[in-house]
Amino acid sequence: MNSIKQDIVKRVRIIYVLLLFFALIIVCRICYVQFVDGKKWKGKIAKVSLQERTISAARGNIYSSNGSLLATSLPQYRIGFDLTVAGKSKKNGKLFETKLDSMCLQLATVIKDKPALFFKNKIKEAKQNGRSYITLVDRNVNFQEKKKIEDFVMIKEGKNKSGVVFEQLNKRTMPFDKMGLRTIGYFKNDGKKIIGVGLENSMNNYLQGINGRGLFERISGNSWKPVEDAPETKPKPGLDVYTTLDVNIQDVAEAALKNAVATYSPNYATVVVMEVNTGEIKAMANLGFDKFTNTYNEHFNYAVALSTTPGSTIKLPTMLALLEEGVKPSDIVETGDGVIKYHGKELHDAKRGGHGTLNVQQIFEKSSNIGIVKLVLNKFQRKEQKYFDYLHKFKLDQQLGFQIVGEPIPKFHPPGARGHSALSLPWTAFGGYEAAVTPLQMLTLYNAVANDGYWVQPIIVKHIKDASKIEVDFTESQVKIQEPIASKNTIAQVKNMLEGVVDHGTAARMKSSQYTFAGKTGTSRKNVRNGFKTKGVYYTAFTGYFPAKNPKYSIMVVIDEPKGQDAEKLHAADVCAPVFREIADHIFADDLSLHRPKTMNNIAKLPPTSQAIDEDLTVINKNLKDHIITNKVASVKSLAAGVGNRSASHEKMPNLIGLPLRDALYILENKNFKVSYQGIGKVKSQSIAPGTIIQNNNRIQLQLM
Repeated sequence: MNSIKQDIVKRVRIIYVLLLFFALIIVCRICYVQFVDGKKWKGKIAKVSLQERTISAARGNIYSSNGSLLATSLPQYRIGFDLTVAGKSKKNGKLFETKLDSMCLQLATVIKDKPALFFKNKIKEAKQNGRSYITLVDRNVNFQEKKKIEDFVMIKEGKNKSGVVFEQLNKRTMPFDKMGLRTIGYFKNDGKKIIGVGLENSMNNYLQGINGRGLFERISGNSWKPVEDAPETKPKPGLDVYTTLDVNIQDVAEAALKNAVATYSPNYATVVVMEVNTGEIKAMANLGFDKFTNTYNEHFNYAVALSTTPGSTIKLPTMLALLEEGVKPSDIVETGDGVIKYHGKELHDAKRGGHGTLNVQQIFEKSSNIGIVKLVLNKFQRKEQKYFDYLHKFKLDQQLGFQIVGEPIPKFHPPGARGHSALSLPWTAFGGYEAAVTPLQMLTLYNAVANDGYWVQPIIVKHIKDASKIEVDFTESQVKIQEPIASKNTIAQVKNMLEGVVDHGTAARMKSSQYTFAGKTGTSRKNVRNGFKTKGVYYTAFTGYFPAKNPKYSIMVVIDEPKGQDAEKLHAADVCAPVFREIADHIFADDLSLHRPKTMNNIAKLPPTSQAIDEDLTVINKNLKDHIITNKVASVKSLAAGVGNRSASHEKMPNLIGLPLRDALYILENKNFKVSYQGIGKVKSQSIAPGTIIQNNNRIQLQLM
């Protein structure tokens, strides 16, 4: 009995060893094929005529705050010709022989740069050379051209009889041309390298959609065509991004910035407009000098991604800290001749000869460096960390968590930090010379002051939508500090100081008779050669808000290294404040919520409302005649047939029947329609009949099938 058991165990062990041996052989073979013969097999696979390939999903749209398209993917089509179709049956062959000339003649009416003979010869040549598939038209055609071509002789018989194939491609387009170019940005992924900037990059996870998979056939020229009726995974389009940008304010900001750049030829310039209560970015414009083209363009987002010395705009957080420490606006400081020495370094006021005796209110209004330094040394010389703790409380030393990637961490040198010196406190406090913040980071602090001390995180994307359904609401995660950054009394005092800068301080020349605004100039001399500050080379900025008493918008203007014959006229008050004023003038003239008819209290005596408003606006805008915006919406290019100037008179309603929803929305929204729809698929009916004269403020209902 034992011998039988031993014999069975022995056989089992032999079988186990043999199985293990064979398993090792299989593993070794797999490794050999994978790593030794891999290139050979990959080469053979590449020669296979059929291959499963990616079908790119259509990217989602990017919209402005009022629903205007800022970026969209328009369908374009590559026209191919399958020459094998003609030989599949006698009927197909006869169709090819009898209708080819007519088809080519009709094709030439759409592709006007090529004669009919060109298409005929191209097809005949390819057939004689034994080619199975060609690209019939050298350029892509748009949706309207495709619809026309589909009705041509032979082609209308369908791809299985005519051999004509339409391959859809999606081209990313910005309807407002280069408006907000760097802010809206771009995204490219060719499979090897990903390049992206702006919202297109930062919101790519929402915009990109989900790619599909389909079967493709290799054709001549290492090109691929889709195999009809083959199983495929359909791509899922991307979601839509709804921004806070206002196209009218964006247009104004860019125009004002271009005027400043033309006047001062700076290194770069940037403007940001924010809504005070909500933190919504209404405009963001950037212009930098391109030495290769010798022109200015939007090649970098200076507002978000470049931190630099803030100049005298940092006097606002410094003054907040001083007031919180008990300094009063009426306190007197002797600034003397505008020069003091501190730790072997001379500190100067911008005004030659100094300001003499000033109170704290005047120190801020006149931007006295000496006055600020004396106040700061008196309060913080023996407790420097406390000053930097205030900057932390004001959130000036922290990233904003902005929705466009690339925001740097603000730089300061508090005690114990690398780079801290005996000069760190005074140099930071009056001019930010040992600090680096972005324009957007500094504007956010000024916006908090305008908002009665309540800090609000700036946002530029409000919603992510799938059609009309909100998928992500960024306002729900937006940070809004519930406690003010300083006491109510301090905020009131510093707001009064910011108004004083405009009323009778460094920006007094920019004062408006139509509305009040508040702000602070900032000019810092730049280190440009071997650590020495060079005369006439400045970083200039103006940051403020309006109206002063009930602020709705905050604005920051930065112009770096403005150039001119008179270096003394290149300070922020001369360079940046006028840009602020130009933008504010336009917004004020355009935004009826900022002003009311002057006889509002005597409403019974008012003429009809529209007349009252018109009369009031005539008074308000009497000094703004040169600032009327003429290219707000009319600058939108006609990117699809029938899409033109929104203000064009006697424009007729286009026929939308049969169009995909995306194309119909694009056409209608660029005609300023408010669109609602029911169903899915293509347009089945429209509430306004084709050919009807388009009126202003139209609403339209689409029924989809």
